[in-house]
Amino acid sequence: MLKSKVVLLESSGDTLMWLEEYLSTDLGANVQATKNELKCYAEKTKDKLWGYFPGTEEKESEKYPQTIALARQISVLIGEDIRQCAFIRLCGGRPETEFGGLHLDTRSKAAEEEGAKRDILRILVNLHKKPRKLRYCPLEAEELRKKDIKVSTHKYTVVTLPDTVKTEIIEIPPLTDNSVYVLKFIATRILHVGVNDEHGHFIASFGRHL
Repeated sequence: MLKSKVVLLESSGDTLMWLEEYLSTDLGANVQATKNELKCYAEKTKDKLWGYFPGTEEKESEKYPQTIALARQISVLIGEDIRQCAFIRLCGGRPETEFGGLHLDTRSKAAEEEGAKRDILRILVNLHKKPRKLRYCPLEAEELRKKDIKVSTHKYTVVTLPDTVKTEIIEIPPLTDNSVYVLKFIATRILHVGVNDEHGHFIASFGRHL
């Protein structure tokens, strides 16, 4: 059940980023079971990092039964289609290898063929007992282009901003016995990237075209 919603960023009358708190007292057991399931794979990797990405592996239901069950539970809680689950990922600490950077989400080829609108809503659910940080630029991509900063909407591109353009960091509060926090933002208009630290992360991501 949705308890609260706080708007974090607006532009030209549009809400671009907001934080929601959902009341939930029954996520705990599935969260821990999923953490244990993913940890078995993560511990075998250099960065202690592993994730379930629906539709990318064979025999997923056999490898990730707990994780899939949690994805279903989260989708019901936040009112999203289970098919919009992008991943559930666990990281045991700060990855030795940094990856990614400030970027926009891009439309899939399938979405273009279906005529979906350009904007993508990204939904991040913090399943960790520590906050999850996201760095973002409060200026929309269109405003950055007016400053002669190249920002692509058609392919994944890491954007390096000049010192004159500031970024901000939002913390998604940690999971508690009673609440789960969800950050939602328009990922095709706001540059963003997850911030890694020694606490690692445990997060579910959903996304859909608007």
